[in-house]
Amino acid sequence: MNESTAKSSSSSCPGTPSHSQSDSEDLEEPGDEDQSPSGKDDPSTLSIEPQKARPISTFIHTKPGLAVSAPPPPEVFISHTGKRLGSLSSLVSSEALPSNTTILQLGKNRLKGIPKEILGLSKLTHLNLFGNAIEKLPPHFNSFMPALKFLNLAGNKMTEWPQGLGACPLLSLDLSFNKIRLMRENIKYLTNLKALYLSHNKLISVPDQISNLVNLQILVLGHNRLRSLPKSISSLKSLQLFFVQQNKLSWLPPEFGEIPFDVPGCKLKLYKNPLPNRVFEALRCGGASGVARYVNSAEYLKVYQKR
Repeated sequence: MNESTAKSSSSSCPGTPSHSQSDSEDLEEPGDEDQSPSGKDDPSTLSIEPQKARPISTFIHTKPGLAVSAPPPPEVFISHTGKRLGSLSSLVSSEALPSNTTILQLGKNRLKGIPKEILGLSKLTHLNLFGNAIEKLPPHFNSFMPALKFLNLAGNKMTEWPQGLGACPLLSLDLSFNKIRLMRENIKYLTNLKALYLSHNKLISVPDQISNLVNLQILVLGHNRLRSLPKSISSLKSLQLFFVQQNKLSWLPPEFGEIPFDVPGCKLKLYKNPLPNRVFEALRCGGASGVARYVNSAEYLKVYQKR
């Protein structure tokens, strides 16, 4: 099917009202939002808006208007970032890792797995392990972490979706900058999750079970190998920020139009996908909600069925 070239006038918009530039700016291709301010792929500073990167203690990436936010200051904050640690045995012996630790920073070390010493920290709510060499989580990891809300495993060597999460009470999970190809079905247990970061992996599909993440507000899937999205994505009614740029998407499922994107500040990034031009016109003119309306329209359904 030949799509008409996107026009600059608002009359080219496919049945959507004109929105402000702030809602449509995602049609542009700004500096890669998945890179750190230094220009390097440093997961320690990954944020939706890296130029305003918050201290890692806040841990979860937020935007104005989103309900996702970090908890109040913790009772015990321990940081051993960038110390080239291969294990934590020395920290335990020197009492540098108290049992009542609630926030633990172990980024930029040499850890190849989850240290057994961490599994005894039952009060841990924030665990930051970015920039190590971790390949997988231990079995039943979730049973050792009953209070864990924020987990950062960005920039490690994971090739598979972590099996040890189970029904972990996570609010934010960062697995960006790994080599994960598939999201496993056990994602369905992460029903409390509000933010999921999986950019810069090797993802080829998104499972139907993502529909269980009904509280999800932020979903970052940019820079992968996705060719399609599941119909079940329509269940993510709370979604306010969806980044799926630089994949291989030729179409959005019509069910995508059931996501309201009706909260001010919603963001949708689609650039560098081989989508029909009319989708990008809808994004330029109506923002995220404009795209939702268009893919739910009779016009789109007609061409979608003929694809």
